[in-house]
Amino acid sequence: MKVNLMNRIKVILLFAFVFFLMKLNAQGFSVRFQTGYGFYNMKSMESLQNDLLNSIFRVQLKNVQSFPPFVNFEFQFAKSFSSNINGGLFFQFLSTGGRVAVSDYSGEINIDQIINGYNGGLLFEAYILKKQIKHLLFTFQLSYMYSTLQLKQSIKIYDQSNSQSTKFSSIGFGVEPGFVYEIPIKPLIIR
Repeated sequence: MKVNLMNRIKVILLFAFVFFLMKLNAQGFSVRFQTGYGFYNMKSMESLQNDLLNSIFRVQLKNVQSFPPFVNFEFQFAKSFSSNINGGLFFQFLSTGGRVAVSDYSGEINIDQIINGYNGGLLFEAYILKKQIKHLLFTFQLSYMYSTLQLKQSIKIYDQSNSQSTKFSSIGFGVEPGFVYEIPIKPLIIR
């Protein structure tokens, strides 16, 4: 999983660097791409991971990865309603995961917990301060979230292997008020 994760991170960071906080404007409409780094409070998932450590197998599993921070992405489609008010739609992708595992000369056991969040909804922005080289905005997002948890188990003992995957999903709603500091550097806007 670490090699896969590192390759994934490299691709994501390259993509983020090329399109870093891009904003395109056309006659009052804007299309934006933003990236961030998400930190997650996963107490119930950490509890599940601890249960996995102490459960089904008669070998001592180790906690290899426990829901680390990870890069997230957001696309926004907005319309200017005045020089100080914007509104529109957004879509956000979030991801993290965990792994418990053990390996020795006879084989290995891996249990991965992969969590993805798909968040979308309405956005509202109001400029509080608008100067030539910096802007301060109040933002508000009303969102619907669809989350998935995929549990992947793989066991390999000598030349025998078995794997199993179980997927869970949930939905939720959210409200996210905030402040954004914006620096326009044509053609980009850094937030």
